[in-house]
Amino acid sequence: MLKGFNEKGELENVKVKNGAICVANEGENAGGGEVTINNTTDNPVPVELEPTEIKVNNNETEPIPVSESILKNVQVEDGALLIKVVNASSGGGGGSSEEEILSKYFNMKLTDDNKNIFKSIPSIDCSELTDASGLFKSLLITTIPQLDTAQVTNMNGMFQDCSTLTEIPELDTSQVTDMGHMFNGCSTLTEIPELDTSQVTDMRYMFNMCNNLTTIPQLNTAQVTNMGCMFVNCNNLIAIPELNTSHVTEMSSMFNGCSNLTEIPELDTSQVADMSYMFSYCSNLTTIPQLNTAQVTNMTSMFNGCSTLTEIPELDTSQVADMSYMFNDCSNLTTIPKLNTAQVTNMFSMFTNCNSLSDDSLNNILDMCTKSQVSNKTLSDIGLSQEQATKCESLSNYTAFQEAGWTTGY
Repeated sequence: MLKGFNEKGELENVKVKNGAICVANEGENAGGGEVTINNTTDNPVPVELEPTEIKVNNNETEPIPVSESILKNVQVEDGALLIKVVNASSGGGGGSSEEEILSKYFNMKLTDDNKNIFKSIPSIDCSELTDASGLFKSLLITTIPQLDTAQVTNMNGMFQDCSTLTEIPELDTSQVTDMGHMFNGCSTLTEIPELDTSQVTDMRYMFNMCNNLTTIPQLNTAQVTNMGCMFVNCNNLIAIPELNTSHVTEMSSMFNGCSNLTEIPELDTSQVADMSYMFSYCSNLTTIPQLNTAQVTNMTSMFNGCSTLTEIPELDTSQVADMSYMFNDCSNLTTIPKLNTAQVTNMFSMFTNCNSLSDDSLNNILDMCTKSQVSNKTLSDIGLSQEQATKCESLSNYTAFQEAGWTTGY
């Protein structure tokens, strides 16, 4: 037990000595030695310096590397630790990997049983910080102190994998352009504060695995180009706010695993090229809005596992090459529109377990097969059951289907 930490794991009795952060050992007045907690190994390194103190530093002269930032101007104010975080100057503080961030600094190991010294974050002066990417990554903390982020432009992965974090303070995000992975893996968060996202271009994985979120605040997404995996496995999310997606080109896996969503707002998808897994396992989704898919080339697994859907809107699939698993496990789907398959080379398992398809839909599927570029030309390969394949033999498009070299595969 360190005297510098109270029962809540908060800092007490800390001081700065020779540029290092020091905390007194409990009950030791002499002879205890000083321990340097080495940032690059799992085990503490004892050194013979003054007793009753623990020194947090790599060595006598070098600060702990912090990703693209370095620690300096460490102070103690009112018994609390204040750390000023600034960007590394060119040529200085470099060479540290993405993992060598504040999480390495705050999660230093004293013993195997005490792997997370800091249960809460001390005050941090971020007033000069522009790059906060990965700043709190993987920290086992529940709250974040108020931060001055007025100069920050990059918040990529800022709170990534903070799986015990329960709330986020109000943040000045007016200059931020990158929020990719910002809350990725924050599995305990139930709400997000209002954010100024008017300058943001990247929101990929922003709320990935935030599986206790129920709502998302209104976001200004007018500049965003990438929303890939934005809400993956947000399985308690019940609604999505209106989003300006007029510049978005990437929506793969955007709502993948959002199993409590029943509807999706209207989306401008006129620039989107990839919709693979976009609604995969949205198992309570009842409707799909009209989508502009004129630029889309990849629809693999797009509606995979949408077991409540009964119909699909008309889709422009003239540029699509991959439709594998597109409607896999859409067990209640009755209606499939006639899709343009002129460029399609892969339809593997496209209709597996789509056991409710109407005869008209099966007839449309025969036409889609006939006009595709698929090489494995069997109904079994695209996922139709033997019963469905037998039914297809009596439909009007079956003759052309056979003439194109297709068979049932059964």
